This record gives sequence, C-alpha cells and structure tokens, in this order.
Amino acid sequence: MREGSHDKRMDNKKIIPVVFATDDNYVVPTYLAAYSMLKNLSEDYVARMYVMIPGTLTVEGRKILLSLESIGNCKVELLNMENEFSNIKMRISYISCATYYRLLLAEYLKQFPKCVYLDSDIIVNCNVADLYNLNLEENYLAGVVATEPTFPEKSDDEKKKYAEMLQVKSVDKYINAGILVMNLETIRRDNMCEAFMALIKKNYPFQDQDILNAACYGKILFLPRKYNVGPLKRNEKAEATFSKEHRDEIEVAYAHPAIVHYAQPQKPWLSRSFPMASYWWKYYDAIDPKFREEYLDEFIRKNRKNAIKVRIKHSKLVMGTWQMLKKIKKNH
Repeated sequence: MREGSHDKRMDNKKIIPVVFATDDNYVVPTYLAAYSMLKNLSEDYVARMYVMIPGTLTVEGRKILLSLESIGNCKVELLNMENEFSNIKMRISYISCATYYRLLLAEYLKQFPKCVYLDSDIIVNCNVADLYNLNLEENYLAGVVATEPTFPEKSDDEKKKYAEMLQVKSVDKYINAGILVMNLETIRRDNMCEAFMALIKKNYPFQDQDILNAACYGKILFLPRKYNVGPLKRNEKAEATFSKEHRDEIEVAYAHPAIVHYAQPQKPWLSRSFPMASYWWKYYDAIDPKFREEYLDEFIRKNRKNAIKVRIKHSKLVMGTWQMLKKIKKNH
C-alpha cells in the first residue's frame, strides 16, 4: 500500500529515487536524515522519497514523514511493508526488522532502473545526485568498504572464517550497507531478490548486510570513504598498513565527510558531546522551533531517558556478575 500525493510543479525536474526504511523508533532520525539530504540537493533535481514502513507505524509517525514535502524539492511516498520480516529474530539489539526491507526494493520500485538507499542514522552533507549519477555498469550495488565492524582489526584466520561463512573469497572488500546505490534493473534481471531471500535463513551475524555482501560479491562498485564516515575510534594500526593514497583518502573523508553514518549504539541524539554529533545537531537546530517542539523534542527526551535505564541495567548486570565471581573464588 502506498501513501503520498502528486505535485505537477516538479514534473520538469530530474527525479532521484531515494529510499529510507524506518519504524516508530527511528521516525525522527529518518526525518533528520532526509532533511539534511534535501538541504543539500541541487535545485535541478527532485527527490522521489520512498519510506518503507511497518504496518504498525503510528499516525503521528506517518504525519512527520509526510511533512518532509513542506521543505520542497521532494515528494514523499510511504511504502507499507505490513508485517514483512516481522518474524525474523534480530541479532543486533538497536536494529529492527526494517533493515531487511531494502532486500525487496527492486520489486517495489519497478519503475526505476536504480535508486539511492540511505540508513536513518546518517547526516548527508553532499548533493546526493552525485551518487545517483554514478555509472554502475553491471554491478548490483555501490557502497563503501566497511570499517565498523572493522575487518582490518580481525586476524587473518578470523577473516578467512568469516569469508567461508559467507561463501566468498575474501572480506577485504566487505561493504557497509547503510549507504547504497542499487542497480535495480540488474537486480531484477538476475532475480537477485530471490537470492537475497534465500540467504535470510542463514541468520548471519550482520544479517541483511551480510546477505548483500554474500549475494552481490564480485559485482559491487566501491565508493570513496567520504560517503560513509563513522565516528568510532579509527584503527591507526590498520591504517598504517594502507597505501599513501588510501591514507590520504581517509584523512579527507574525516575532514570533510559527505555522509556521516552513526552506525554505533551511541547515537548522536543521546548527547551533543558524542563524536561527530555536531553534524546531526547542526541540522536539528535548523528545523523550525515550533515543529521541533511539537514533534521531535519528545523523541530526544524519551531516548535519553531510556538510554539511562539501559546503562543502569547494564551496570547492575556487571556488578552482579562481579559479585558472583567473587563468591565463586571465595568458595574455592
């Protein structure tokens, strides 16, 4: 089921299909990610924004997402995924089944040859048209080689075992799936959606990301680091082994990130002091204060409160484990 409208004033502009996937927990981050993207989109383009949502998304959540149209240069359409993937056991606590929605994009957007897919926990500082206009040739995807979870930190034996699990030759070019350009035409032609779905039963550690890397291996175009810059601590030991060209690319990416991706559990909305959180708050503070107060500020308060509860629960668990170990040691 699709929700949205049509504006003839945008018919003469170049269309870029941009896709997000979200649920009630990520409506506000999705709004801000899309807001930052639209603020940097060149005027001769219009974003056809598709937001893949579960059937349970609240009326208020839908209203917030559809309100993105008031920014201009975009049309928003909500793709109701109903209960798709709701029976999948999630292996990462802060990620929901909405992450799997991207696996079906080629079937949902049959009118487009390709699209840009963006995670909700990002900030876009660039013109996303530059990504969309890339020549994908015969590749299924374009993405940035992952640094978090960082394979360079793993031993050669660990990397070999992970590659064997995914049934690929190597994980040295394993990509992060948070920012993708997807060749929908080629994915449809080669029936790759079926291949994606068949791999779900593998229950990989990094779930849909592992599926995309396994199924699309050998047909992935690698994007410059600047298009997926994470705020986690850099691995200086691993970087020392890189070529000068690669090290220079990393320096430029961190100095001028085109897209910041907060892929770690410590999300920027929990604290302004978190690494690279200033990019997120720059856009949040630019939103109309009345809109923030009515729709967004409560999300910030609620998430910070929940984060405190999680930290307390974790502290109690650690303390309880420590006390148990002391008791065991004493008895022996």
